[in-house]
Amino acid sequence: MSIGAVLRGLRKDARLTLGQLSSKSGLSASFLSQVERNVCSPSLASLERISGALGLPLTTLLSLQGDGISTTPDATIVSPIIHKGAGFQLQLGAGAIRYEHLTIKFSEPEFEVITHNIPAGHQSDIRTHTGDEFGYVLQGEIILTVGEHEYRLTAGDAYQIRGCDPHGYGAPKESPGEVLVVSTRKFIEWYETTGTKH
Repeated sequence: MSIGAVLRGLRKDARLTLGQLSSKSGLSASFLSQVERNVCSPSLASLERISGALGLPLTTLLSLQGDGISTTPDATIVSPIIHKGAGFQLQLGAGAIRYEHLTIKFSEPEFEVITHNIPAGHQSDIRTHTGDEFGYVLQGEIILTVGEHEYRLTAGDAYQIRGCDPHGYGAPKESPGEVLVVSTRKFIEWYETTGTKH
């Protein structure tokens, strides 16, 4: 189910008009209408404001969008498939990196899977986090900084690091890069806790 359909259903369940949701969230009614019709993709910051206006945690909103309920007769079955481009896509604030969340919401997931699309010439901040992280370069080239060391990885290369090691990502100025990241840190929950804007 698309994020637009989920938001429309939640708004109607809450008996809110677009105008009322606009007043509660601080986002324009026209923008909210475009989101519900999947004309535009909201940033994580916008979704945070919408979920707050609906009285829901952001993680709940994202899990509703990502569950992928099967159309089989037993509607409680969760589909194990995430088709190309169907994962929840987000950008943090005005950040340059585009993320696609590929993890299906189970009761207590042990890991999270996200693709990072890094624009040419971009370098993220150096950060630490809890847990461990594995990355696999899908296409292009990325520049991985871990502590004082810098590594250039191309499609097919992989890495594994501890989250407590200061690290960040970049792409050469000539071309973008895309990396698949599997992390034991929950990215969305971390964002909600820290309020970090990339």
